[in-house]
Amino acid sequence: MKKLCMGILLTLCMSLTLLLTTVFSAELAAPAPTETTYKLYDAIENGWYSIRLGTIATDYGGLAVAVGNDTFIHIDAAGDAVLRTGDRDTTFYVEKKRVVDLNWHEITIKMADGRYLGIVGEIDDRAMYRVGTNPVYRATPNGDILGEFPPSTILEVTELKGDWAKVQYEGKAYYMWAARLTKVNVGSARVAAVNQPYLWQIDLRLDQFASVMRPAENSKMMVMPTEKNYPDGAKVGLSELIPGIRNITFEDWSRPISNTEMAGLFASAFSALEYYYPEESPVKWTNERINTPALDAINKCYGWRVFTNPNMDWSANPTYGEFTSYLMKLMDYNKSKSSSRFSAFTKDTIRSFAISGDTSENAKITWEQAATLQLKTIQWAEAEIVRIGEKSQIGDRVAGRLMAVPENLTSSVKSFMQSPTPTPTPTKTVTATPTNTKFMLNNAEVALPAYSIDGNNYVKLRDVGALLQTRFDVRWEDGKAKLYNHATYTKISGELAVIGKESKSATLSTTDFVWGETGTVVTGLTAYTIGGNNYIKLRDIAKLFDFDVDWRDGKAWIEPNMSPYTED
Repeated sequence: MKKLCMGILLTLCMSLTLLLTTVFSAELAAPAPTETTYKLYDAIENGWYSIRLGTIATDYGGLAVAVGNDTFIHIDAAGDAVLRTGDRDTTFYVEKKRVVDLNWHEITIKMADGRYLGIVGEIDDRAMYRVGTNPVYRATPNGDILGEFPPSTILEVTELKGDWAKVQYEGKAYYMWAARLTKVNVGSARVAAVNQPYLWQIDLRLDQFASVMRPAENSKMMVMPTEKNYPDGAKVGLSELIPGIRNITFEDWSRPISNTEMAGLFASAFSALEYYYPEESPVKWTNERINTPALDAINKCYGWRVFTNPNMDWSANPTYGEFTSYLMKLMDYNKSKSSSRFSAFTKDTIRSFAISGDTSENAKITWEQAATLQLKTIQWAEAEIVRIGEKSQIGDRVAGRLMAVPENLTSSVKSFMQSPTPTPTPTKTVTATPTNTKFMLNNAEVALPAYSIDGNNYVKLRDVGALLQTRFDVRWEDGKAKLYNHATYTKISGELAVIGKESKSATLSTTDFVWGETGTVVTGLTAYTIGGNNYIKLRDIAKLFDFDVDWRDGKAWIEPNMSPYTED
């Protein structure tokens, strides 16, 4: 029976992979670069991420579980990149730069202290190998043995053909058995902190969970640990680009999950425990509103009586209280179907898991919290199976299990986890009314001139830059507004000038906004011209430069140290 279930799951995963490739083939067509202009592909999102270097598996809706390497890139005291097991607290600011081709995209990776992740030392992309035992060589394949290389000799391999390797030694070409060779890196290049922006290229594909990362200056190489099997403490260096190896994921563990992702976490928890309850849902919910690989997980959660509301908003973010309430229903259903001897799964059980972060009822639950709850619940259920004397089949797997991993940094992947909200087309001419909104910055009220348009606060980009001082800069050059992220603002004149109390006519701006470092067009901004100045929605500015704006106590709180930006 177990083999049959595993076969069904394998078939399902293969089907979902084919479905994704078909459904999203149009989204894969990134714009082709020209000699002078590169358009940014919207699959890349700027933001702070933990960078996992290691291979992982995937489950429901792209949730990564089970076998893999729980190792993350960390910068040690000497400035070198090393692997640290479970060190998700080290985050890097990933900023998109340009599209290279259909799959490859260029980014920079900035550290919290202002340095960048880059390469130190010389990159040597030659295929270098160390000889092993019995390293005899010949003039031709299958020819007579001419001699034997000294022990541990390092050779350049110029050709691999079947069982034979063509090697260079002291200016001459020889052949030897390829099985006698071990790949080595001879260059001095290592991944480390550098002072200037360094361009990396990442391979983003919608049918793949993980990526591969290579230096833009040498596309033959890829980021790899200097030791086998991704051990804790290994230094991070470069290796020859290996086809089929995808070992980089960019993970945001602080972001809130969606209701769709919550269903995936619950379904994969039962899958891990090898519980298969093919219940038909008694709730007639409108599943036409969602067309995702998580549809099966959602149907199961209705069948298990976890969800009862037929009109759930699948893109909404559940609170900690909602998630834990549903989790208790999930385990109650498990008890009713498996064994009445199972202990009750209660709020006290959840408290014993000691979940970190904001665990108040109304707080939005984060990936870190939800994944930890999933793991702790699986371990709790496994312990219950052992306690009541039933034969356990998953002990070893649970002991080595990774928590569910958040999606990669592709917004297109997220689009099949959440129903995207279409962007409304702005009206060309509207009325702008001075707002009475009180703005707070660093726990103090600030005077930020703003107009209200369609219920949203619109402010001058330069006014926000002047208030935040070091978040971004705006420069008018070549007839364009050039934006520089993570830069000190350059004052001109007229910042934070009083706007008066009269309403004014606002028209859509024709100003070109571009990124100053790359010249690429800035997307996601709607600007109105009021009295000769550009006004932009405050939340769009926060989203663009990755800080938060929160509405509480009847005030707009600008929080430059809170990242990433979240929708209220």
